[in-house]
Amino acid sequence: MINKLLNKMEGAYAENTIKAYRTDFEVFTNWCKSNDLCPLPAEPETICNFITFDMQTSTASTIRRRMASIRRIHKLARANDPTKDEDVFLGLRRMHRKKGRWQRQAFAMTQEIRDQLIAITDNSLKGYRDRALLLFAYDSMRRRSELCACQWTDISTNPDGSGSWFLQFSKSDQEGYGKHIPLTVETMNALQTWKDKAQLKEGKVLRGFLRHQQIGTSLNTSHIAKIFKTLAKKANLNESAKRNISGHSARVGHAHDLLKEGKSLPQIMVAGGWKSTNIVLRYIENSYFIIATC
Repeated sequence: MINKLLNKMEGAYAENTIKAYRTDFEVFTNWCKSNDLCPLPAEPETICNFITFDMQTSTASTIRRRMASIRRIHKLARANDPTKDEDVFLGLRRMHRKKGRWQRQAFAMTQEIRDQLIAITDNSLKGYRDRALLLFAYDSMRRRSELCACQWTDISTNPDGSGSWFLQFSKSDQEGYGKHIPLTVETMNALQTWKDKAQLKEGKVLRGFLRHQQIGTSLNTSHIAKIFKTLAKKANLNESAKRNISGHSARVGHAHDLLKEGKSLPQIMVAGGWKSTNIVLRYIENSYFIIATC
């Protein structure tokens, strides 16, 4: 039944969004089954008890996301939304008071850090790919899924050597209005070098590697973090950087740099494709602290 409901969302939402809804609701459904409770439609008391259970192992952000998934599934089923109940609201408040709203943030890959990582790449095919990835991810400030979905036909070159990436769809643009994202000359050169060395003609810009250094047809989103972590170790970054660097790090780091350049919050939000001010403020809160204490 859940798959049938989620199938309604195909084409209207990103695959990763639908996958997250499915995974979260499966967790909730399995808990309900083990407690002889009905997951759909669920009672507010069931949701409250699930929050109490989930608090034992999950972060506050994970619990909030699962509430959103439960809410969406109930709406698709035309069922009453149990997450709107006052008791659920109070349960979430108790959860936040106990666990807090703080989330561990991705390590900020500022331009300085990015250049350190670029410096340790070699002239192998992986090295060319990694340099292109570092510059492309930092320049564009886009999400992992968007980077991995980019096609060569989405990128155009300007007369001065700079470029533009036409991003048709994004998490903040599900309807496909599209946006042109500027790319520097340095990034365009790195992308072209990777394309030439790998003898790529079309298809995905970013690629993984198969056995015997064969180039694949795409790059899994989870591999971006692995690439960054490998480079961080080779560059001998500090332990915090090696532990917390992630696929979001270039996006976060560029936001930090823009703030230090004096860009306003709305300008940073436009550059990174954010709609929520709270998310951006959470990303750059350390920069605010640094600037305020300088």
